[in-house]
Amino acid sequence: MPHANAALTPRHRLMVARDLAGESMNDRSSRPKTSPKKMGPAVTKRCVSLRMRLRERPVQLAARLGNIPDGGGWRYVGRRQGERNRAATPDKPKSKWHNPKLGYAFVRTVIDDHSCVAYTEVHDDETAVTAVAVLHRAVDWLADRGVTIERVLSNNGEAYPVTPMA
Repeated sequence: MPHANAALTPRHRLMVARDLAGESMNDRSSRPKTSPKKMGPAVTKRCVSLRMRLRERPVQLAARLGNIPDGGGWRYVGRRQGERNRAATPDKPKSKWHNPKLGYAFVRTVIDDHSCVAYTEVHDDETAVTAVAVLHRAVDWLADRGVTIERVLSNNGEAYPVTPMA
């Protein structure tokens, strides 16, 4: 049993609660004090307007606003070139099977583990059809450079079909 003047006794806790009674005992907001990367009022107004008019959730709305232009966005190529790329980029076509994740880039890389030669393509989806097509083009590209394929190893991504080894 703790002694009478211990800091965590019921009597001491009551004293602390009485001292705090003058202060607000309400829950504090979880909103940060500052938001240095907060969107400007014009972008916020546009987002709210689109959400109300189109009745879309944030993920669907991001697909409309998060488009990376062909040639790269301004953070990669600079503001002047980024604006030119944006002006020259038509809307990305939608497939009848899926809606590509605009604003995302899925990089497919095939590496020869002996010579470390790499073949890479960037796509706007993560489907098995795309992954297999990239593999076929990579095999052809590597064959043109004298690389013989003995086996293929991949990660466990869901885009890669699993087949048992013979």
